Amino acid sequence: MTRILHCIAVLLLLLCCSNSASAGIRKGPYPIFEGSNTAMTVLWQTDAGETNVIRWGADTNYSMGQASVETYGTDYQHKQVISGLEPGTVYYYEVVGYGAGSFRTAPSASATAVKLIAYGDTRTYPADHNKVAGRIRAAYADDPAFQTIALHAGDWVTSNSETYWTNEWFVSGADYPQLHALQAEVPVVGVRGNHEGTATLFAKYFPEPYVAGFYWSFDYGPVHVAMVDQYTTYTAGSAQLNWLSSDLAATTKPWKIVVLHEPGWTSGGSHGNNIAVQTLLQPLFGQYGVQLVVGGHNHYYARGVVDNIQHLTLGGGGAPLYAPASGEPNIVRTDQSNHHTELDINGNTMLFTAHRADGTVIESFTISSGINQAPTANAGVDQTVTDPTQIAVNSPPCNAINTSIPGSCYQTVRAAYQAADNGDTIKIVTLDFAEVLDANRPISVSLLGGYDPVFSASKGVSIINSLILRRGMVRVSRLAITP
Repeated sequence: MTRILHCIAVLLLLLCCSNSASAGIRKGPYPIFEGSNTAMTVLWQTDAGETNVIRWGADTNYSMGQASVETYGTDYQHKQVISGLEPGTVYYYEVVGYGAGSFRTAPSASATAVKLIAYGDTRTYPADHNKVAGRIRAAYADDPAFQTIALHAGDWVTSNSETYWTNEWFVSGADYPQLHALQAEVPVVGVRGNHEGTATLFAKYFPEPYVAGFYWSFDYGPVHVAMVDQYTTYTAGSAQLNWLSSDLAATTKPWKIVVLHEPGWTSGGSHGNNIAVQTLLQPLFGQYGVQLVVGGHNHYYARGVVDNIQHLTLGGGGAPLYAPASGEPNIVRTDQSNHHTELDINGNTMLFTAHRADGTVIESFTISSGINQAPTANAGVDQTVTDPTQIAVNSPPCNAINTSIPGSCYQTVRAAYQAADNGDTIKIVTLDFAEVLDANRPISVSLLGGYDPVFSASKGVSIINSLILRRGMVRVSRLAITP
């Protein structure tokens, strides 16, 4: 009898091992950020319906907790919300037998410093994406605070099919170790691009708390991030546009970032400027003090500056690269490369750096959180800015009188130039801060306040003696321009 029971036990063990061997991990595990700074969701997908054990903790002993997780939906997905965590803290997790990872929770609501990653258009070539992922991982190996969230500008994969999501995004660690590891260590939060189509699989693998369609927003320490879905209606009076206006108006965070896919200002190539962004969204960005707009769609790096708002094209995550056109309006920097960007926010200053996948730097500059807000009474005078497209404000915001619309004005010389080129009449422009002059037509300029007034500006970038340089250091006190 004992021998029979022993044989039965052995058979049961073999059967159990056989069932375990027949299953396997298909995707993940990977963390999902859903807006809370005291929780993180971990998702994974197996090859069969089974119960898995996930463990987590402050180190790889995983001693804080564990749970048995059943599948949900119709395709063997698993999801576990790990809650009761401390903000701004690194935690480790393991899906027993299937993989492990880590994440950093979002900062506290009162935090004044945070670091973010941003990139986009990761489709088609996972080998190139793997290189970008390796560079991102190197960033937080050097500085652990960069193990944060990654903002994604859309076009994650080539098409809305399981094959593309499996082959281009949820890749194996054996084939693309850097990309596989990045997904286990950093929550990627982004928008859908045109290649996601109806986004049924995007919603399946990134089930964020969307308001409707695929738009939503969240706070991340001192930053408010709004995700715009350009494939859900955002025309005047639409639910999404009304939501965005209310959302940006309600936030009290000093930093405001908008993520979308098709940029309003980019550098040509396959796709032109998105006019709806220019006419419908840009006024909201200016009104509510958005400093940074993250886009993709064109497969290169480009940065435009419009009314002091930075418009980024971050299309070098792995998609086939395009050659950016030269001389596009408002574009101040382009680069044909695979790349990612790092946002290092500390108080009212952001250090922005764009990195190629080979480790070289495309550009680096600083932005002030007050750049699109009314100046304070104690604002400094004659301030120095590292990037001449940035403005250190110390005068009233109305610097160019628009005579076509009584009572209105332009806040920058750049805007005044563009308006004049479109037939508007500009009476006079007076600046008490530094700005690079991208003139679209011949103008004459006089410098006041003791500087040498002799110079002329023509089409292209104006150079006032040695005071204003293209992508150089600027220190100008008072400047008067009469077109």
